[in-house]
Amino acid sequence: AAEMAFSLDRVENQILKLRLTTFQRQRVVILINGAKAGELIHDGGEAALFTVNLPAELLRSSNVLRLELPDAHSPKSVGVNSDTRVLGAALQWIEIVVSG
Repeated sequence: AAEMAFSLDRVENQILKLRLTTFQRQRVVILINGAKAGELIHDGGEAALFTVNLPAELLRSSNVLRLELPDAHSPKSVGVNSDTRVLGAALQWIEIVVSG
């Protein structure tokens, strides 16, 4: 899992934009302040752009964004090679913008 804190000047609907890739097929669960805001699925290919609506009801002036990777696994565990590191997602960039 990975976490990022961020602040908002005004609490209103936002859109989370992120570009990432994963090791093989994986789910990425998006949590805002402990509440599930969405779930992405990536096939492990080229990096892709995803968007998730962040409703004002989940947001505060100070927030914590958490990305959980319940399917993260090592290449060794699936017979790819001898690498025992647990691999999840590679996040290229992230942006939070006002909705609308």
